[in-house]
Amino acid sequence: MESELEVIRCLRLALTDAVKDIVQQIIFVMSSGRNCETNFNKHRVPDCLRESIPKEWNYIPQEPKRKESIKGFTRLAAQAVSIVISKLPTVIACLPPPIKYFFFLSERKMSKNFVELKKASLLVWNLIVIICRIFEDGNTVELLTGASLDRGSKEKLGLICVCLESIMGKQTRGPNHMTQKVIQSIEQEKPNWLESQLVKARKLSTEW
Repeated sequence: MESELEVIRCLRLALTDAVKDIVQQIIFVMSSGRNCETNFNKHRVPDCLRESIPKEWNYIPQEPKRKESIKGFTRLAAQAVSIVISKLPTVIACLPPPIKYFFFLSERKMSKNFVELKKASLLVWNLIVIICRIFEDGNTVELLTGASLDRGSKEKLGLICVCLESIMGKQTRGPNHMTQKVIQSIEQEKPNWLESQLVKARKLSTEW
C-alpha cells in the first residue's frame, strides 16, 4: 500500500513539474488583465472630487460598461484556455516514456464508459486535473509562480477550470453562460481546433 502511494506521489510531482510553465503563463496572462483593469480605475475621477464639479460644466463621468468588461474577460479566459490546450501535446511529448506507459496501461484497465476518456486519454485528463488543482490552491500557485492571488483572480481561474472540464467532457460544476461563451469564442475563431488538439495529445500519449 505504501509503495502504491509513493508511486502516485511521484507521478503527481512529475505531472506538476510538467505543467509548471503552463501555470506560470496563465498567471501572467491573468495578471496582465488585472493590470489593465487597475489602470482603467486609476483614470476614474474620485467621488469626492466629482461632487465638487460645478453642475454648469455638464461633466459626465465615463463609467466602465459592464458589457465591455464581460467581453474583455471572455477574451482573456479564452486566451488562457487556448494556452492550456495548445501546450498539452508538447507537455506530453516531453514526458518520460515510463510515465506515458503507466497511464496507457491504466487506461486499458478502466471502464470504456468513463466519460472523460471519450475525448482524451487518461494522461491528458490527469494533466488537466493537476492544472485545475493548482489553480484552486493559492499556496501552490504562489509556490510555483511567486504570485499571490486576490479573490477576483481566484474566481477567474475557477472559471478557466470549469471551461477545461467542460472541454474534456466532464461537468463537475453546473454549466454557466460564461463558460459557454468562452468555449464558443474559441470555436468560432478556430473551428475544430480544440478537438484536433485533444486528438493530437491522445496520440502522443501512446508514443514512447
